[in-house]
Amino acid sequence: MTGTTLHGPLLAQALAGELGDPQPGAIAYVRCLTPDVVERLAADSGFEPEGWAVWRVADREQDDLRTLTADRAVELREDKGDSMVLLVDTGLAGAGMDGIYSAGREVDEAGLFRAAWSLAAAAITKRQSAAARRYAEDALKAARRGAGGRDAVSPWTAFDYLCRVAVGEQPPGAYLDLIGLWPIRGGEGFDHKAALNDSRRFVDRLLGPAAASLAPAARIESLRLDEESRQRHAQLARFLHAADATQRLDDALNMLAAQEELWVGSLRTEGPAQSIKAVDLTPWRNRSGKVHRWSGLTDDDDAEGPPVLIVGTDQDRQGATLEVRWKADPGDLERSAVDYRVVIRTSLDEELAVQDVPHSARKGGEKCRFSRDDFASLSDDAVQPAKVVVAVIGEDPERIEPQESEEFVIRFGDPPEPEHGGVGKEERTFSEGLAGLRSRDVVAEIATSPSLAAGSGSVGYVTLRTPVEQGRRRSFRVLRPSLVAEVEGDWWANGDGRIGRWEVKVRGSGERAGRARFRPLDGAGPAWERACTVSRKIAARFAKTHGGVAQVYDERCKPFFDLI
Repeated sequence: MTGTTLHGPLLAQALAGELGDPQPGAIAYVRCLTPDVVERLAADSGFEPEGWAVWRVADREQDDLRTLTADRAVELREDKGDSMVLLVDTGLAGAGMDGIYSAGREVDEAGLFRAAWSLAAAAITKRQSAAARRYAEDALKAARRGAGGRDAVSPWTAFDYLCRVAVGEQPPGAYLDLIGLWPIRGGEGFDHKAALNDSRRFVDRLLGPAAASLAPAARIESLRLDEESRQRHAQLARFLHAADATQRLDDALNMLAAQEELWVGSLRTEGPAQSIKAVDLTPWRNRSGKVHRWSGLTDDDDAEGPPVLIVGTDQDRQGATLEVRWKADPGDLERSAVDYRVVIRTSLDEELAVQDVPHSARKGGEKCRFSRDDFASLSDDAVQPAKVVVAVIGEDPERIEPQESEEFVIRFGDPPEPEHGGVGKEERTFSEGLAGLRSRDVVAEIATSPSLAAGSGSVGYVTLRTPVEQGRRRSFRVLRPSLVAEVEGDWWANGDGRIGRWEVKVRGSGERAGRARFRPLDGAGPAWERACTVSRKIAARFAKTHGGVAQVYDERCKPFFDLI
């Protein structure tokens, strides 16, 4: 990659501020940067954090490019010489970095780039104007709203965009292809927020997932270009044919960067007579609390449980279709005036399915449907809690708040026998749910033998079905994150309940890059031996009772006293 004269100095200044005053023998490392960025920074003489020596860690040594191997980095750490910051090429550094990771300080990606963004934005104000800075910052907000409210722009990409705006000779809109938006022609003195909405709309309707199945002519028609802009219909259609061949959004937008006559501003839309003010999601339940049949949902066996969507398995592809309905305010918006993004999110805030839906202007309101194919990522034995979120693409969530449905549960085929009672009410801990029971004896029974009541239920949860109390059972569920479940399983299966800690590698995005690894701790003496005995007993109990989240302490419960 190529950079500007600002990239190195500004990031170095931000890094120095994040690290603080250098101390003899201090070592820090950065592994949130991609390999191409790491290589460029190591070769950039402007990247010199004050008081810190910079080295790139890869698979070779090359002093002129400030590059060394992991073994050499460990030797420098042991020498305890000058303060040193290592830029780790995670693809080439190898496994020899474990000593550095355990002894050094990792630079926090969020803190580093917050400082770098601020410095780059200040550079735009100094080199151009405060208005240009506001334009660039609003552009980043628009780009980040592009994926249902998630941050669709990486920290480095945002920094790269701000730097290029600062040193560039054109307004911020000319560099929007770098952050996934359609470039805009026009400088200061125009409504850049309206232009950014058009930019987002151009990308969604011409290059977005919903447009993939449409012919270029149909996509262009959905933009409602004005009379003058329609003269470029053929040129825009040729660009779309070429963009379809690339199959990557960033490559398509890079091609667009050289065709200024196709930018927003050169192409203008007629625009709707009105703008949307709000979205009103239609409830799935009627006034009596029963689920509408049109929703595709069914009431759960447990009266307090969420509704259920039962979809077909691979063997039986027949199943319910989830339908979502909503209305726009005002109710007479023109067709294709806005686009909606409808997202099914799990209780862990992961996206299961996404649909982009243009405004249809139907008399009865807007709607979309999700079928079995939209849940292909789930296993056939999954029991997954989820919600639907409807948002207006390109609009500030603070102005038009995304609408969220009630929670429902996705199941395949007939639910397994132990689950007929529902997935239960979500609680922070089982003790909070059990506090509502009337019988003290029932609580004591569960605390004494939790394996009789707790089981693996919804994906990512542990469920608890109480014994019968006054003719009915109660169901509760508690979140058990996958990392916690993995660590606990490894503890009693491979660690024999020993005392220790776990390490896990993560990528710059925060996503795990591998399994957690157990690191046992050593000790000696009677107190240590007693602690190890208690640790083994706890691990054995966890193995039988679905981990720590399934534990319910009761002062009368003998098994807890047996642990010590």
